[in-house]
Amino acid sequence: MQAESARGVPRRAEAAVHKQTQAAERIWPMSDRELEPIVVLDEPALKSLEAYLLSSDREQPVVALAQSLEAEEPVLASGDVRAIVGADARIYYLPAEHLLQSLQSILGRSLALPRGAARIWWPGLGSRSDPSDHPLVLELDGQPQAHTLAELARQFDLSRPRVRREIKLIEDTRRLAEHERAQALELLEATEERLRDTQVERHEEATRADAAEMRAKSAARELSALSCEERMHVLISREWLGALTASERRTHPLGAYVLTPELIATTECQPALPEDRLAWVCAMVACGLAPGLSEIAPGPLLSAPLASQLERADGAKAWRCRLEQGAAGTPHPAHLHYWMRADGTVEFAGVDYSDELATR
Repeated sequence: MQAESARGVPRRAEAAVHKQTQAAERIWPMSDRELEPIVVLDEPALKSLEAYLLSSDREQPVVALAQSLEAEEPVLASGDVRAIVGADARIYYLPAEHLLQSLQSILGRSLALPRGAARIWWPGLGSRSDPSDHPLVLELDGQPQAHTLAELARQFDLSRPRVRREIKLIEDTRRLAEHERAQALELLEATEERLRDTQVERHEEATRADAAEMRAKSAARELSALSCEERMHVLISREWLGALTASERRTHPLGAYVLTPELIATTECQPALPEDRLAWVCAMVACGLAPGLSEIAPGPLLSAPLASQLERADGAKAWRCRLEQGAAGTPHPAHLHYWMRADGTVEFAGVDYSDELATR
């Protein structure tokens, strides 16, 4: 039988942990590792992580990084992850395969962290939690790390507990309202055909349809209670779901996008700007359908007439598309300005009534 180390880990596994510790020391100087990420290299550290994940008092998300499939380093750089998740979330790095397996035995396969992946665990985690509420982002073979990072940012925004609850509430309410309305109309038509002299059932079905509409309005009120940024994320997802069929959504998925503070500020200070229309245009741009829509008419944003397209130092190029026709007294129709990053992420910069957009 193979000899055991003092910690109860086989010597071969202990040697692997030692090698991964040395790799971690090469990647992070000691002063940086004291802050983040929290590197989990042994069973006591894993137990501490498990206790924190399953704590009923936890209020902040946890982002865990496994080792990359291609190198002995995290699947994503912790500094890039910190820029996405903010200052309060904890970031862990689990380089050892046997520790990932131990974590899987506690959380279950559907909530575990495999090698070559990053996972977001929101508060309220349990062994019976819905895995979609705690997104897993996989490192794909040959895909640049920037794509994986953009997917982490998208999943982090859309899986926020409050946004997630509102999306589910709106979708459940919409499906129920559509189902009840379809049933009401079908039964109403059959009743009119069979019993045209009977008005009682017609009145009952009309009442059910009104009740369904009231529930839909109630869902809209819930939506209006969100912050401007949260509401825009929900509206963009809703417009994408409503505008495309199931097959169209498979061929034109909602891509990675960023709502800049400038866009949010514009939305908040211009109450006359229709949020539904803005969300629809953002959805069409993010899913790649905008070039085929003449009413949007996307085109490059120029620094001056007949000049070249605006381009930032990071390679992002400026675009604009029509948002709505100009209101009375305005020289130009409203346009949505956005940057298209080199990795395909859309950065919605703001709404303007002119052709000017300052580079940042």
